[in-house]
Amino acid sequence: MCFSPAVSLTVAAFEFIVATMLMRRSKLFAFLIYLLGFYQFTEYMLCTAQHDYFWATTGFITYSLLPAVGLHLASNFANKKMNLLALYLPAMMAVFVAVSKKDFVVFTECSNCFVIALNYFSNPATKLTLSKVLYVAYYFGYIALSVYFLSKHYKTEKDNLKKVADLILVVAIILSLFPAVILLLILPSLRIMFPSVYCEFALLFALLALVMLCLEGKNRYR
Repeated sequence: MCFSPAVSLTVAAFEFIVATMLMRRSKLFAFLIYLLGFYQFTEYMLCTAQHDYFWATTGFITYSLLPAVGLHLASNFANKKMNLLALYLPAMMAVFVAVSKKDFVVFTECSNCFVIALNYFSNPATKLTLSKVLYVAYYFGYIALSVYFLSKHYKTEKDNLKKVADLILVVAIILSLFPAVILLLILPSLRIMFPSVYCEFALLFALLALVMLCLEGKNRYR
């Protein structure tokens, strides 16, 4: 959540515009930015509309898809072939838990500066389970693998502009994925209220996406 619902909605609108602009260049990159924008929209709805548990669940589903889409993008960009079913299976399992588990969201709170949305995975009152461990392993593991693919490609790439594009994509993926873990999973589990800056990270990702695609000059990661 941004520092106010209005800011969150503004960031979402900007990301939708950027994603639409990038659609012809890279549908996968555009989809990732659409996800970031939609997450901002779910947070706006959580704080301004009814059915806050529904919007909290939808937000969880949205940011749970980010690592899979990010790794898909990174593998395509680095010319690594992956089995898409296996790649998206952990994300689909997290979505299944979210939509099938009764009372998946256990608590929400929203004000002008703070937001907390505790769910099955982040609730400190519930015991550590295998599914929780697997979810965190999925999130961090996919981030690490994305960075590995892009870093390896960076070392072998001869074109300087494309090397810069690799580096920017590494930074962009890290900035789009790590805040979701730190701000939405770890800190809430410690019952720490935080002024969320996740929308600022998402906004920076959208700007970096524009820069990277301009440098790349052609669609190599559709």
